[in-house]
Amino acid sequence: MYSPSLLPVLRSGHVKACAFIAEEGLLEGISRILPEPVSAVLDALSWKIPEIFCWLYKEGNLSEEEMAQTFNCGIGAVLLVQKDLAQHVLKDIQKHEEAWL
Repeated sequence: MYSPSLLPVLRSGHVKACAFIAEEGLLEGISRILPEPVSAVLDALSWKIPEIFCWLYKEGNLSEEEMAQTFNCGIGAVLLVQKDLAQHVLKDIQKHEEAWL
């Protein structure tokens, strides 16, 4: 599913780590690929959450944590890259599908 967009980027050597979020949820997936003591701050306003997830959140009366853990808010994979390469990697992925920083 992610092969056309991720394989070239992964082969470039710019990606330090990759987590496929469907396996363990957004929060766990990200924390698994970060080395100690590094942490991440997520800004859900920086990516477009598909309408179906907004509907599930509202109609299911779910917490933001449940949405991130169970439904991943539309995120399929997270890549860890050097800050100075982030825009370059982002543009490469966006040639194939939506992606955000």
